[in-house]
Amino acid sequence: MPEESVLVVDDEKPIRELCYFILSKEGYQVEVAASGEEAIHKARERDFDLLITDVRMPGINGIETVRAVRRIHPNLPCLIITGYGQLSLALEAIKVGVQGFLLKPFTPEDLTSTVNRVLEVERLRRDNIRLKALLPLFEISRMLMGTLDLARLKETILRVACDSLNAQSSWLYNVEEDELLHHPEDAAHLLAPALQARIMAELESVNQAVLLKSQDLGEEARPEIGSILAAPLQTGDRRIGFLAVVKLEGKGPFMPSDADFLGIMAGQAAVALENARLFEEVQRAFVELQELDRFKSNMVTIVAHELRTPLSLIMGYAALLDEETDSHTLKEYAEAIVRNSERLRELIDRMLNLR
Repeated sequence: MPEESVLVVDDEKPIRELCYFILSKEGYQVEVAASGEEAIHKARERDFDLLITDVRMPGINGIETVRAVRRIHPNLPCLIITGYGQLSLALEAIKVGVQGFLLKPFTPEDLTSTVNRVLEVERLRRDNIRLKALLPLFEISRMLMGTLDLARLKETILRVACDSLNAQSSWLYNVEEDELLHHPEDAAHLLAPALQARIMAELESVNQAVLLKSQDLGEEARPEIGSILAAPLQTGDRRIGFLAVVKLEGKGPFMPSDADFLGIMAGQAAVALENARLFEEVQRAFVELQELDRFKSNMVTIVAHELRTPLSLIMGYAALLDEETDSHTLKEYAEAIVRNSERLRELIDRMLNLR
C-alpha cells in the first residue's frame, strides 16, 4: 500500500472532498487546500510527494501554483485537473514541469490510475538518481579504506562529503575526543555549540541521516544556513560522532538521494576512522615496544659487562689457587670454582646473544 503524501488543491469543496476520500482509501496521506495561496503555505510547512491542483481557481491559478510550489520543492511531481482540453494550456503546464493531466469529469479509477502512474514514474526517477549517486561510493570506499593516516583521512572525508553533495561546508565531530573539524577553513563560525548539541540530539535515537531545514533550526543557527544534512558515525554499538554537510540559504535543497549517500558514506567513514585509530595505536605500541626492547638490550649489555669483571677475577684466582696449593681438597674446590665460573660465563654469552 502506498505511503506517499498528496496535496490536493481545488476551490470547489466537493472535488477536494472526493479526491481526499478516494486517495485516502488507496492509502495515500492526503491534505487539501482551497486556494493556491493555501497550497503554497502548506508546501512551505512540509514536504509532499505529489501536488494535484485544479487549473482554474480564483486568485492564483493552477499553473502559477505549480510554479510557486516548485520553487520550494523543485522536484515535486505535479498533476493538473482541468475541464478544458486546450493545447496552449497543456504546453504551458508542461513548461512548468507538470507530469500528468486529469480531465473533468473523472471517475475514481481515473484519479487513482493517473496518480499511481505519475508516482510510479517519480519512484523510478528517484531510484535512478539514487543509483547514480551511490555508484561513486565504491570509489570513495576504496579511497577511505586505503588511508591509514588519521589526519589525512579526516581531511579526505570532509572534502569528499562537501564536493559529492554540492554543499558549501562540511563538519566532522568526534564525541570521544571532543574534536570538531570543518571544511573549508572559513566555515568554523557556522557551527555554534548549541547547534552542535542539537544535531547530536537529533541523531541520538536514529541510525540514518536526518535533514534539518532553516525553519527547524531556530535561533541556534546562523541566518545564512539554509539546511543541514547530518548522519551518525557509528561502529557497532558505539556512536563516535557525526558527519554533516551544510547548504547555505539560496543554494537549493538536498535531494532524497543525498541522505542515502551521506548515510552510507558516514558508515564507511566510521569504519575507516576506527581502522586508522587502531593502526595508530598499534604503531604507538610498536614504538613503545622498540623503546622497551632497546632499554632491555642496554640493560643486558651493562649487566653482562659488570658480571664479566668479577667473574674474571674469580676464575683467575681460582686458577692460581689450583696451581699454588698441594692440598688435594683445595684443588678440588678450585676446580669446582673454575668449572662453575665457566658455566656462568656461558650464561652471560647467551644473554648477549639473546639481546
